[in-house]
Amino acid sequence: MNAPTLDQLQFILNCASGKVTGDIWAKHQTTLDTVQAWLLDLKEMEANPFLTVNLARSVLAEQGEIAEPVHKFLELSTRHIESSTADLLRENAIDSGVICDEHRGYGWWVYVEMDDIAESDAALPADLRAAVQYARALGCLWIMFDEDAAPIDDLPEYD
Repeated sequence: MNAPTLDQLQFILNCASGKVTGDIWAKHQTTLDTVQAWLLDLKEMEANPFLTVNLARSVLAEQGEIAEPVHKFLELSTRHIESSTADLLRENAIDSGVICDEHRGYGWWVYVEMDDIAESDAALPADLRAAVQYARALGCLWIMFDEDAAPIDDLPEYD
């Protein structure tokens, strides 16, 4: 059995909204409003797959399937950051409150969980910001940039 598409669900909601009038509307308005909000959330998740990852992670955490305080880290190739960003990491000169530490001379550990995400993200170089947002979407607290790590398809590579 195939699940309905979001457009099909929107059509059903529109039909239901058109049929519900008068006293029945007052009784079911909250239900229809809830379904509309849920449908908008689904459309947003469809447009941004990272939100789906966060939802899945939160459901797993609620079910006790994710053990805390064990935390995940994302291993990324140093090819996912530009040489200018690598220089900033090497000099510990990222001016955004990012915590980073050298990784065996072949990369860096970068802590990606910050209190004021929007403000700190704005100060990051675009390549590092993309990696940080990707790691957060996967539920990771750290990125380990390593020159021996294989590049991934989801992030751009630089020379």
